[in-house]
Amino acid sequence: MTLDERGLGRVQNCRRQVVIAAIFAFAAAFLVIAPREPGGTTLHNMAEFGGFMAIIGAIMARLWCTLYIGDRKSAQLVTDGPYSLCRNPLYTASILGAVGVGLQTGMYSFGLIGGVLCWAIFAVVVRREEAFLESRFGETYRFYRSRTPRFLPRPNLWRETAATYEFTSVSLWRTLRDGSVFLLALPLTEVVEELHELGYLPAIFSLY
Repeated sequence: MTLDERGLGRVQNCRRQVVIAAIFAFAAAFLVIAPREPGGTTLHNMAEFGGFMAIIGAIMARLWCTLYIGDRKSAQLVTDGPYSLCRNPLYTASILGAVGVGLQTGMYSFGLIGGVLCWAIFAVVVRREEAFLESRFGETYRFYRSRTPRFLPRPNLWRETAATYEFTSVSLWRTLRDGSVFLLALPLTEVVEELHELGYLPAIFSLY
């Protein structure tokens, strides 16, 4: 492993720690903030349904990305399929998942906060990853970066140059396992919501 790869590994480990800290902070906030629209109302149900769909979309998108990139994230520059739409589709999918988790609380503001917080974390980390990819792939990566957005997909950029793509079952299973963590939001938010409504978790204030 080169020095650059070790540095990239440290950045990615730091990213995981920051994400875990953000999750705990997010969960702690939900313990003291209740949705202004109680469970069963139209707005509340719409938020939860939208959150569920966003979480499923995030998991499916992450699996789709893995079909193209497999275990080649640092060894090969992948620019086809979802990677032709934006440079970091896995991160984009995770941002969508964070929005979904926030909406599962029944609060649209939490969905917005979750998405913005996740985007901010990835925006910092991705700069180091881009420097690493530029040092490894040079002009090829610079051209790819100049024409492909960082996070927001552009459908008109779609390209697929190969007939087949290689991936391992291990990488696919790992992506499914990691993405399925988003699904934990469904039962956990319902439990906290019930505790709020029963008065066991008094809320400091409420949000839409």
